[in-house]
Amino acid sequence: MASKARYNQLYKVIKFNKPETIVEVGTWTGERALQLVQWALKYKPYVKYYGFDLFEDATPEIDDAEFNGKKHHPTAQSVVEMLQNAKNSGLNFDFEIHKGNTRESLYADGPWHTADLAFIDGGHSVETIKS
Repeated sequence: MASKARYNQLYKVIKFNKPETIVEVGTWTGERALQLVQWALKYKPYVKYYGFDLFEDATPEIDDAEFNGKKHHPTAQSVVEMLQNAKNSGLNFDFEIHKGNTRESLYADGPWHTADLAFIDGGHSVETIKS
């Protein structure tokens, strides 16, 4: 139930801020990515989404270190395909999926540094949160 309330709050943030550029750390299956885009498209004619995750590079050791309860790790390609299918169906958005450890990839130069909304739901270790 707490999870549903969190996403209700996220919708309210989108409704209030009407973001055009969204960054999500912890993309996982991409389902939340699509939901974020659909919500934002209610308020903007176009949305750009940037997703970051380890995807299939996650290991049981990383899961343990990051306090990750999800043991299934979709591939980055499966997320790209799902989002591309949504885009092909007529949703007016573009996206970039970045596979790797956000302790490094988020520091790279990129347009995501000026996002209107950042949803951070990735690794849960102190080191990752600090980064």
